[in-house]
Amino acid sequence: MPDEVNNEILKDLINLSPESRTSYHEEMLLDKLREAFLYMPFEITSKNFDYNFNGVKEGYIIEIDEPFKFKPLVYTDKNNISHLFLFTDKDELKNGIKGKLNVFIITSSDIAENFKKANYDYVDINPFSKCGISMKFSSFLNLFNDESYFVFKEE
Repeated sequence: MPDEVNNEILKDLINLSPESRTSYHEEMLLDKLREAFLYMPFEITSKNFDYNFNGVKEGYIIEIDEPFKFKPLVYTDKNNISHLFLFTDKDELKNGIKGKLNVFIITSSDIAENFKKANYDYVDINPFSKCGISMKFSSFLNLFNDESYFVFKEE
């Protein structure tokens, strides 16, 4: 994992206006999304896990003796639709979520691999941004096989 997460190109592509976006931009966005390291908020579910994360820096590796269990923070809307929120950078994370938060930096491919049996309805990248990506979770999984289900969110 890199010491610094750099999704600047991905973020620029996400923020392109619809009239500026071309098929080349969309292909490039898909490529950058496939290789991205993303911020994923999570909740610790391990019993008796007591680790003080204060002062832990990005890229810091923690070794623990017991199995570490967690679950991604998921937003469920008024229609009972579940959204897995992911973020390209710290600024996007801070824009929408206030207070202390546990966050993993994880690759898109690891999300697809580790959560492929999850029952999320949507993946939302930079959900509190003016522009972001909202796509069906199954389509996100298909990004690693098939590019035909991509959806852009616009306000």
